[in-house]
Formats: sequence, structure tokens, C-alpha cells
Amino acid sequence: IIMNANATNQQPLSKETLPYSDYWLTDAKKKVKLAFTESGTIWRIFTVDSDGKQPAEIFTEVCDSMTQPKWSYDGEVICAATNYINFSTLWRLNKNGDLKSKLFTTKDKIKTLEWDPTSKRIAFLLEKNSKDYVWYNQEHDKIYQIWVIERDGTNPRFIYESVGIINNICWDDMGKNIAFDETYS
Repeated sequence: IIMNANATNQQPLSKETLPYSDYWLTDAKKKVKLAFTESGTIWRIFTVDSDGKQPAEIFTEVCDSMTQPKWSYDGEVICAATNYINFSTLWRLNKNGDLKSKLFTTKDKIKTLEWDPTSKRIAFLLEKNSKDYVWYNQEHDKIYQIWVIERDGTNPRFIYESVGIINNICWDDMGKNIAFDETYS
């Protein structure tokens, strides 16, 4: 979708609606370079000022899906996870996309993540396919695990596991405890 900075005049763009031109001319006749991909597997993270100015692409990755990017509470870095066919990676990058670092890689899907209020640790949720674990009770399709890792990627640790679906991970104000909801069906 292309739109004004205040979210008005939204126009969906696709291969069919993208004009045959390198540029889309706005009402103010400012040039905005557009591109699209046929694959649907290129995921990007953008930053933009709260007034809609200075959009910048800071991260691009070819993958199957991506978690919502999250700013650290100190506003210094962003964390996001990318999921590929056979593995997932937890990334940390600074505000302009420099210093892109892999914090954690797993063969399981990373579903969500949350910074602690001190910006020192990240909690994240793994979704494991129970068929990959022959020792596990096979009546459930998925196993969910909460992990915590330090901001620099050190000390990854498993802290909780469930066959119930886990959502909405959040930290207390001191960064000492984690709350979440767990649903069984």
C-alpha cells in the first residue's frame, strides 16, 4: 500500500497496479522509487520518524516469515526473528541497520519476542514440531518453549515448556519475572 504520511489516500499496489515506470509521482510531484518482488519471500524492516519523514530500510532478508521487530526500551537497538524453511534466527541491529548480529539460531520456529525493561535481555517463544521429538507425547502437534538470551547473544537459556499455546510474553517492570498466557484445547 502507498499512502500519505497521515495514512490517508491508501492505494494498494501489486504487479497489476504498479505503473510501468521507475517512479510513482505523488501530488507534491516528489519521486518515490518503488519495487516489487514476485517471490513474496523478501522481508524488510523500515524505520520512519513519527511525523512520517525520513523512511529508511534498515534490514532485508529472504525468508518465509518474520516476527514483529521490537525496539529495546533504551531505544538503541532493534530485535527481530526470521523463519526459514529449516531454521530460524534471532537478530539484533542498531537503529540504522548497522551491526546486524545473529543472536540465536534454532531448527524451530521463533514466534514472538519481548525485551525486558532494562534492555539487557530478550525473551522469545519457540514453536517446536512434536513429531521431531520421538520421546514426547505424540497427542500434541506442537511444543512451545520460552527462552531468554542476553542482549549480546550470550547465555541463551530455556525457561518454560508447554503443549498449550503460549502468547503475549511480557516482563515485569524490574525485568525479573515473565508473564504470558497459555491456552489448551
